[in-house]
Amino acid sequence: MTELGNKLKETRESKQISLDDLQQITKIQKRYLIGIEEGNYQIMPGKFYVRAFVKQYAEAVGLDPDEIFHEYKHELPNTINEDIPNQLSRVTSRKQISAKGSKLLEMIPMILIIIVILGTLIALWFFFQGKNVGTELNDENSKEQTEVEESENSPINDPNETSEENSVSNSSENEQTEENDTEEESVPQQQFTITEKSGIAATVELSNTDTFLVEISAKPDKQTWVGIKNGKGKNFLSELLTDGAKRQFDLTEEQSITFNIGNTIDTELLINGIPFEFPSPPTDKVQQIITIKFVKLVE
Repeated sequence: MTELGNKLKETRESKQISLDDLQQITKIQKRYLIGIEEGNYQIMPGKFYVRAFVKQYAEAVGLDPDEIFHEYKHELPNTINEDIPNQLSRVTSRKQISAKGSKLLEMIPMILIIIVILGTLIALWFFFQGKNVGTELNDENSKEQTEVEESENSPINDPNETSEENSVSNSSENEQTEENDTEEESVPQQQFTITEKSGIAATVELSNTDTFLVEISAKPDKQTWVGIKNGKGKNFLSELLTDGAKRQFDLTEEQSITFNIGNTIDTELLINGIPFEFPSPPTDKVQQIITIKFVKLVE
């Protein structure tokens, strides 16, 4: 076993993550994970995959990949030789692209003619549509003007009564708006504040609420490994959620809860019914370990 493999294995075991759990988190086959721990890179599909798999392994167990690559660079294979076939393939693709480009240039005059014809037809259509709409608007305006003149001459309408009714309705609407504004201001909005962040780990403070209700689920046709513990080590959940599986917890009496989420991309987390935004973008940090400090609102 190499020093790098021993380091990764000890870190994994200290976090109580089995190889099966690590396989679910990283989507790397178990035999490749064992090969990394034993330093047996010959079983990998290629030298490039060694560095990619080590990076995913390190992130999954909470280590910084850049530090790992720097400290154990003498143990990792060099991937420079594997870049040569890629460069040759790029030369071939450029030749193919130039051949396709010449054919496209030959088609440009025909494309331009088609565009001009379509543009002319569209312009004519808008012209006639605008003419018809203008005629209809003139007819409607004349009808409305006639109806307004008839209503003004009618003895039923009393301008004084109309103005009084409008003033009463406006005052009632203003009172209702002020009441709604007062109610909205009196209801506190819960807040999430990131107080600490390092790698895949982060600490978030939950405040301005007197409840701590959690709902966590896997997206449809997806799966995610989830671990939930409080500050005293009590385990609420340690499970692989699949295909929309959902778990709910009332953690109002807890002061600190740690979420260990193996696949944040396919995980939905609601706190008090509001979607929780992960401290790091899931596309950058697939696994995230989030500690939420609950500062309970005291009325």
